[in-house]
Amino acid sequence: MWCFIILLHLLYFFCCVVFISLNMQILCRKAEGYPSGNYTLENRLLVSKYIAADNHWQLLANCTEVEMLTFSLY
Repeated sequence: MWCFIILLHLLYFFCCVVFISLNMQILCRKAEGYPSGNYTLENRLLVSKYIAADNHWQLLANCTEVEMLTFSLY
């Protein structure tokens, strides 16, 4: 009887170790598609910078907002 109890305890311990290691792997995964160290969700692109650049598609892929500055003489 005591062998059965020890076996159950070992099985429980093994399951806990496996469960914790799997959860740590899930929690430590890096989000794909985001640059590391960039915590902003809004990336603005000025139209003047877009027109002057050579890599238009890359600039559009990295921005979330295209901004056009206008100056008024009031």
